[in-house]
Amino acid sequence: MTRARHPTGAVLVSLVLVATLMLALAGCSTSVAFGAQPRIEDLAKLQRGVSTDEDVRRTLGEPRGNGAARLSIGYASIWLYDYLEMGSGQARIKYLLVFMRQNAYDGYLWLDTEATLEKRE
Repeated sequence: MTRARHPTGAVLVSLVLVATLMLALAGCSTSVAFGAQPRIEDLAKLQRGVSTDEDVRRTLGEPRGNGAARLSIGYASIWLYDYLEMGSGQARIKYLLVFMRQNAYDGYLWLDTEATLEKRE
């Protein structure tokens, strides 16, 4: 009967080094992106007070986050669609906040910004 061998210390150290090297190489990529580009061109298809939450999901997709806010006109649910792209010392951030009141579309706020990243020591 043979007995299964467990990885020795040297093998474990090698695996940790390979994993660390892979993470380091991934950090050297020239560009990285998170999220999905908000489909702002489809906002015109939505009607304030008429389009339902299902209409918004069908038109813009599933939001990446949601929350609520107390506004001067009362409480509103806020759906977040966001996208971040970084690379070559530049960062671009896009936020689309969709306001919902009583399960109906109530408007949006669109932010699109670029920034130059600086190395600080």
